[in-house]
Amino acid sequence: TYEPFPIPRMPVTISNIARTQRRRYPDAIPDSGADVTALPIAECERLGILANPVREFPISWIGQPTEVRPVYSAYVKIGKHESLAFVDAYVTRDETLIGRDVLNNFRLTLDGKRRKVTIEDC
Repeated sequence: TYEPFPIPRMPVTISNIARTQRRRYPDAIPDSGADVTALPIAECERLGILANPVREFPISWIGQPTEVRPVYSAYVKIGKHESLAFVDAYVTRDETLIGRDVLNNFRLTLDGKRRKVTIEDC
C-alpha cells in the first residue's frame, strides 16, 4: 500500500487491439511519470495483448537500469473515452499503470481533498 498518502486510482477497461478480449481494472493508477501503460504479463497473456508487439522501447522503473523492451498495442477505455495504448508487459509488480501514452489524450484532474480522479476528453 501507499502510506501515509494514498495514491489516486481509477477504473479502466483494457482490451486487445482486435477488441476480442477485454477486462475491467477498478484500481488502475494514473501514472504521469510513465511513458507507456504497464500491465502485469499474466494480464497481457489473458487479454491476448502479447500477439501485437509494436516496437522496442527503453523502459526504466525507479531504481532499475533501463532496458529496451517490446511494447504492445491495446486499447484503454476510461469512462466513455477510449485511447490507443502502448503496453509494457512486466513481471515485477501487480499493478495496472496508465501512462502518458493514454493520459495525454485527456484532461486529468486529481482532486486530493475529495480523493477523486476526473477524466475529460480534450
